[in-house]
Amino acid sequence: RRNLDYTIVSKRKLLLLVEEGHVSGWDDPRMPTLAGMRRRGISPDAIRAFCRQVGIGKADNRVEIATLEWAVREALNRRAPRALAVLRPLEVVIENCPEGEVDWIEAPYFPRGADAPPEGWPETRKVPFARVLYIERDDFAEEPAKGFRRLAPGREVRLRHGYFITCRRVEKDDAGEIVRLHCTYDPATRSGSAPDGRRPAGTIHWVSATESVPLEVRLYDRLFRVSDPAGGAEGLRESLNPDSLQVLTGARGEPSLAGDPSRAGEPGPVGDPPGPARPSARLGYFAPARATRAGRGGATADAGGEAPAGGALVFNRTVTLRDAWSRRAKSGDTHATDAGEARTPAADESAGPPVPGIDSAREARDAARRAAPALRAAFDRFRDPLGLPEEVADLLSGSAESVRYYERAIGGVVDPAAVATWLVHEVRGAGGSEGDAGALKPEALAELVELVLERSISRAVAKSLLARLVEEGGSPREIVQREGLGRIGDAEQIREIVHDVVAAHPAEVARYAAGQTGLAGFFVGQVMRATHGRADPAIVRELLEESLNDAT
Repeated sequence: RRNLDYTIVSKRKLLLLVEEGHVSGWDDPRMPTLAGMRRRGISPDAIRAFCRQVGIGKADNRVEIATLEWAVREALNRRAPRALAVLRPLEVVIENCPEGEVDWIEAPYFPRGADAPPEGWPETRKVPFARVLYIERDDFAEEPAKGFRRLAPGREVRLRHGYFITCRRVEKDDAGEIVRLHCTYDPATRSGSAPDGRRPAGTIHWVSATESVPLEVRLYDRLFRVSDPAGGAEGLRESLNPDSLQVLTGARGEPSLAGDPSRAGEPGPVGDPPGPARPSARLGYFAPARATRAGRGGATADAGGEAPAGGALVFNRTVTLRDAWSRRAKSGDTHATDAGEARTPAADESAGPPVPGIDSAREARDAARRAAPALRAAFDRFRDPLGLPEEVADLLSGSAESVRYYERAIGGVVDPAAVATWLVHEVRGAGGSEGDAGALKPEALAELVELVLERSISRAVAKSLLARLVEEGGSPREIVQREGLGRIGDAEQIREIVHDVVAAHPAEVARYAAGQTGLAGFFVGQVMRATHGRADPAIVRELLEESLNDAT
């Protein structure tokens, strides 16, 4: 079983959450089910990439949920169309923009380096700039802290895909709350750059107050507050994250989200682009919500609860652009809301793909690499010349011990990728780690991997032997030779075992003859059990097919 941090994969425990109403159903976007992931906007290729990255192990293992989130970001970053949206609007009046005038600015749907747009999807859309705009409330600070690069009194910033604006005046209500900003814009900066070459402090996203469309945005976060929710029903209830769902009803989005990106007076609408749009606001990737099937959880609207009023478009957040939980863990606040997340410096879409999500363990490894250039060099070396996946290179370069162990293990002619896979997945499952494999010496791990690659032993035998080596040490080759654990490749020897297995299961043979060909796997398992996993599977399958056909 592959356990994920901050969630559970036990169907019994998930059923408890459904029946007690903690989630809206089995397809609630917070649930670790395929139906839930589909409604959240996670694509099949992201799930497959995650599974390939995690690999397969014999022992139960716990996987950082940041690994899944990173795979989702990587998949969406390559092909998700971008759109502007404001989740917590703050009104901005452009004082030198004429009343009633709308300037339609052409903006790309996809950033540089993204995959080619799907067939039928336009490469650009038009974004309306008008006298009254909305910006994200957290993109303005009346008294900016050090390092704050967004809008502030007297400061100039760039509107994404649009003009430079400067804040001239702040308007407040009787309670002292900011309700409106008064700004001016520079008409000469429509292209996104100034003729005199000046560069603004930062870039913020925005929408037109008059042309934008209303949105209801559902911000999904991790289902539990702790990485390893355990115990009975009471323990699960106590570990639930009360902020795992927030519903924002006052959000606004650019008009292309309504399926009509040609609102510039051109003849005829383009219509809905094919497939679900996923606007990438600063706080993440979002997917259009779909109605929940009425089921055991009793939900009939999307997982936020009631259906939206006023014709608002509903979007579910698929994943954030950055892993906010590493920052929360660092500050000791796992109840932090997205308001705090919004105060994080904005991620620039044009800057390329988002960095992989990190948790406290990943953050510690990153800190170690920043402090030790040798570790950073090892990370680059493992990832580039050796071609290891980034997550594997990260694990192997997190400490001087892990780097030394891995490099000693690949000192000979062993396949570096194969050794890395065994070290990261199988050694960990056997009770060791990348830098401390118990009594298993690096040379012994290399020897074990060589035995598998040269097909001298089966993977099943190798995994069984690995646990012994971590505990006791020794030479894998000597143990295999001494205890006769080598692969059985003699067809005649296997034929005898196959004959005995077929003769011992006449009922299954009869069912196989009646058309239940799926029983072939049962017979393969019986032969492998009889040989303690040592028989060559290819020869076993070939001889079984021959023997079963003869028996029927």
